[in-house]
Amino acid sequence: MARQKETNVIVNKFINLAKEVCNGCDLVTGEENKLTTADVIAHDSLTVSDFALCEIDGKEVGVVTFVEEPEKYYWGGQSLTNMVVALCTACGSEMDARTEYAEESEKIRIKFEATQTKTNRSFTKATVIN
Repeated sequence: MARQKETNVIVNKFINLAKEVCNGCDLVTGEENKLTTADVIAHDSLTVSDFALCEIDGKEVGVVTFVEEPEKYYWGGQSLTNMVVALCTACGSEMDARTEYAEESEKIRIKFEATQTKTNRSFTKATVIN
């Protein structure tokens, strides 16, 4: 029985590691849990509960989760990715930044807005509002 339990622990660790490697990020929990840009714009603002950097096609992309949508995640665009990179850089590493942020009582609130550049290209503006 003890051997079976030990095997289950090892198998579960392997499964979790494989999911993390395949997804590229522990916050990415499946396509059905992905927030769209329309979803985040529909909120007045959202409170960041966690964040991470994931590599997609050789490029780092910020991923965030929100207090208001606890089971979901959002792939950030350039603005949000820049914010996540800045947080990670300021703390020395992504893991240090995530740990430090989790311990903070005040959380980052972001407002997302659809807007256009001067050349009429559409993009989503992410603004920290606290």
